[in-house]
Amino acid sequence: MKKKCFEFDRKVKLNYSDVVIYNGFAYTCGQMSLDPETDKCLHGTIEEETARALSNLERVLNRIGATREDVISVTVYMKSDDDFAGFDKVYGEFFGKDFPVRTTITVKQLYDDLRIEISAIAAAPDGI
Repeated sequence: MKKKCFEFDRKVKLNYSDVVIYNGFAYTCGQMSLDPETDKCLHGTIEEETARALSNLERVLNRIGATREDVISVTVYMKSDDDFAGFDKVYGEFFGKDFPVRTTITVKQLYDDLRIEISAIAAAPDGI
């Protein structure tokens, strides 16, 4: 099976795909607290940055016809363990139930000193 790469409307063109579909799965690039209209970083509390990153994840999934319910696995990169409780609260509200599996990794630094980055693997819609 051939992979299908999708790059959506980004103000800044960089060398990566927003989503790659392969063998029935959708692999998303890392989503951060960026304004999708301007590609500018939106710094804030961990709750605010998590909500924006998850909103951006959902936006990318929706562009291929998938939803948050299709997410199977999530990888989270977080700058501080101290932010875990605030992140987990927003994450729980976003997914609601039937949570995907999750790996959370604490890192030294993220792009533009943001607090969090989230990538996902989801079931790809049929026919894509």
